[in-house]
Amino acid sequence: MADLLQKGLQFLESQRQQHMAEEVTYQRGADTVTVLATFGKTEYEVEASEGITVGAEVIDFLIAATELVIQDQPIQPRYGDQIIVAGQGTYEVLDLPGAGCWRYSDPYQMTFRIHTKLVA
Repeated sequence: MADLLQKGLQFLESQRQQHMAEEVTYQRGADTVTVLATFGKTEYEVEASEGITVGAEVIDFLIAATELVIQDQPIQPRYGDQIIVAGQGTYEVLDLPGAGCWRYSDPYQMTFRIHTKLVA
């Protein structure tokens, strides 16, 4: 049964890339790679001083793990990397408290969900 579920998720991932994604530039230092990405969002809460909870929302990018390759090496997203969307701005990979800067979007680790903030 797991093979059937994995094949279904692979099909859905290919459909996301084909119909719901746009080209963006992923940048780490001077290195860049063009990948297909889909916009998403993550809501999170941070407990501030005096027991006050502050809610916020960050922009996520869903990118196939197989596409995130720099200098012929697969990479994982890292705090400070940037995602450049033509005509829309530059987003910096953000480290969410207790959640890190990315997570897999599926149980088969096919897609990164990368947390970012708009910086330019």
